[in-house]
Amino acid sequence: MNKMKNEVTVTSRGMVTIPSKLRKKLNLKDGSKLIVKEHKLGLLYIPIIDLEDLFGVDSKELGYEMIRELHEDRRKERIEETEKK
Repeated sequence: MNKMKNEVTVTSRGMVTIPSKLRKKLNLKDGSKLIVKEHKLGLLYIPIIDLEDLFGVDSKELGYEMIRELHEDRRKERIEETEKK
């Protein structure tokens, strides 16, 4: 995986601009949604995949695998939240 290093500036309103090369690579368009998570190294931005973008996926197994991974991530998040309390 090619890891790009980019510097962005946070505006007074808390906004950042994602560099165009990353937006194109991740297919982020106007109105795309991201999950922002606090990570031990900083902030992690995770694109939310629109279900419409999954239409045309050649393998149903890929879709099922993604759903399983999302469920597993959510389960881990619930456990982490419970442990913090």
